[in-house]
Amino acid sequence: MYRRYRDVFNQPIASRPGALVTLLDRVSDDYNYTFRITGTTTEAINMGSYNYLGFAEDEAERVKAVEEVIEKFGINIPSTRHELGFHMKFTAS
Repeated sequence: MYRRYRDVFNQPIASRPGALVTLLDRVSDDYNYTFRITGTTTEAINMGSYNYLGFAEDEAERVKAVEEVIEKFGINIPSTRHELGFHMKFTAS
């Protein structure tokens, strides 16, 4: 039973994690011990992802807003100066 569940939750993704994802289709000849990718894909609804703000999508308007804020204020990591250094302004090249 575990191998069947593992197949459901460990699907290989071939796209950015947006509202829809592209899954690589695969088959198993040995009851889900090993898999063979068929070369075809399937579109699926993304029901769980770390991309809840949509930053992985490059078409979103919020990406441009984030780029503007980074250009203006830079990037900072909340840590001690001893551990990770000091604040450096990020410049896009």
